[in-house]
Amino acid sequence: REMQTKAELAERKASWGKAMLERQSSMHKVEIDRLCGDLEEAQQERLRVERQLDGTQQETANLRAELGATAGELRESLASSSSEMAAGRSRIQGLERMLSQVKEEVQTCEARVRSTA
Repeated sequence: REMQTKAELAERKASWGKAMLERQSSMHKVEIDRLCGDLEEAQQERLRVERQLDGTQQETANLRAELGATAGELRESLASSSSEMAAGRSRIQGLERMLSQVKEEVQTCEARVRSTA
């Protein structure tokens, strides 16, 4: 009788142990599935961020090229404007000299008219 009780107890312990292992195995499987899902999600997010980064880098390169071209155009425009301004100043100085000569001639003529009158 005692042997039978011990055998039943051992059987129950084995049954409980087996049930406990099955529960743990089931919990581990659920946890592994969750972690796999999280990993896949993280990989998808990493790919999305990499694509976004690639696009941003391309846009930055395009903007730098555009900025370089615009800066070159501005330098050319500045050089052209500076040349035009220098030419304009030169013309003004020439006109001022001519105006000064004309004024002198007018004053000379006025002085002659006064002296002959």
